[in-house]
Amino acid sequence: MKRSHLLLLLIPLLLSSACRHHDGESGFLKLKFVPTYDGRVLPMYETVQNPDGFPMKVKRLAFFTEVLNTGATLRDVSNVVALVDFSDLTDKQRAEQGVVKEFSLKPGDYQSLMLGVGVPSGLNSKAPQDFPSSNPLSEEAYYWQAWDSYIFTKTEGALDTLKNGIFDLQFSYHTGIDEMYRIVDLPKNFRVVDGQTTELTIEVDVKEILNGKGGTVDPRKNQNAHSVNNKPIAIVISNNYKTALKVK
Repeated sequence: MKRSHLLLLLIPLLLSSACRHHDGESGFLKLKFVPTYDGRVLPMYETVQNPDGFPMKVKRLAFFTEVLNTGATLRDVSNVVALVDFSDLTDKQRAEQGVVKEFSLKPGDYQSLMLGVGVPSGLNSKAPQDFPSSNPLSEEAYYWQAWDSYIFTKTEGALDTLKNGIFDLQFSYHTGIDEMYRIVDLPKNFRVVDGQTTELTIEVDVKEILNGKGGTVDPRKNQNAHSVNNKPIAIVISNNYKTALKVK
């Protein structure tokens, strides 16, 4: 009888301990992705000057991403990668609000944020029909049938080559296939606390994407990157993502 009473007294303590352990397994990381151009917030369709002095409009900027820090997952655990698409951010207010994605992350102190840009090979071997409609990898518009690969990033816009207010030259650069997947390591000290949300802002600089350390893409010389013939352009853009993302 005494043993039974002792066991009854211990059960609430054991349950309480288990709950504390479970609650301590995860904090949350909210990433706000903001499109910029040369450090300034960039709404889609707003006119900027490209490095050669020509008026330019960016109409679409989108990419798949994941957090690679140990133990990180999307807060919506049914998905593995997130699709960041700035297409609807057509005014300054919406561009400043950015696109928000939330991840679960082990509590602790971090010295950097590691992001993957693209779709990791294990998932890139699949196709849209392999995923439910709630998953961004079900998007047919982000899949290259000819390359058996997802489209990792999209950079689309127009250039005013005569500087007369008419954006006569359209450009469209898409990257994909496993060798274009990039890991971006962003130095940043931040803390994730049990059950709490840490917020960081990631600026995505279009100027760096088109004209960065990985090379320059000139729409007047190359308007598209959609095939094997344009693979070098897609690789330049893939490499430029490593410096185009900046954490604040």
